[in-house]
Amino acid sequence: FTLRLTPAHGGGRSDYPTVYSSRLVIATGGYDRQLPVPGWQLPGVMAAGGIQAFGKQNGMLPGKRFVVAGTGPFLLSVAAGIAHQGGTVAAVLESSNLMGWLPRAHRAAGVPAKALEGVEYTFAMLKHRIPYRPRTVITEILGRDRVTGVRTARVRSDGTIVTGSERQINGIDSVGLGWGFTPQMELPVRLGVSTKQDVDGSLLAIVDEDQRSSVDGLFIAGELTGVGGAALAVIEGKVAGRTAALELVGQGATSAAA
Repeated sequence: FTLRLTPAHGGGRSDYPTVYSSRLVIATGGYDRQLPVPGWQLPGVMAAGGIQAFGKQNGMLPGKRFVVAGTGPFLLSVAAGIAHQGGTVAAVLESSNLMGWLPRAHRAAGVPAKALEGVEYTFAMLKHRIPYRPRTVITEILGRDRVTGVRTARVRSDGTIVTGSERQINGIDSVGLGWGFTPQMELPVRLGVSTKQDVDGSLLAIVDEDQRSSVDGLFIAGELTGVGGAALAVIEGKVAGRTAALELVGQGATSAAA
């Protein structure tokens, strides 16, 4: 590999020294998938993960009264974090019917830490009396200069709105939206790796069992190969790093013998 970094700085550019490497491991992670809804450009609307990151980095929340909406268990984590930092969550709106998870609930036994997290989030929701509404979505975010409320509705399994289920939540100054995660694929694509589509349509990097990509010397780990959470990403990173290091050791031994 030969990497040439020439980042922009304001109106000009400055060249960093070229970095040479025969092995490279990349793990650029993922980000919150977003679906547009009327009003989503208003100040006070953030990615659900953005609210969580803001709270962790600044020790404060970007608002006082929140609605968290989208799909997936990550919404519970965000809501619990908001409550823990003193914010109010007016509602968590889950677009799916979580009863569909029950046939696979036994798989949680294989990851006890995740099961414990789920219990903690559920306890936080009950403790802080956070309303949890399955099969419910935001149809419009209200406000002129910033968020003031949301309109919601229940949806059927095909996504159509249930007539008469519309309601409005006022007094909101922050909305967190999150529709799962999608890999941050710009760098792998730029480097020319082979890709495929995940079941949800996300683009993934193709790797072998040792995390090798289709590009010689390039290893890929974490969400880039499929969103699976921090624990899986760490394991893949260890596999990629160890394989890359062993290849270099073997290469050195071969050179010495020659």
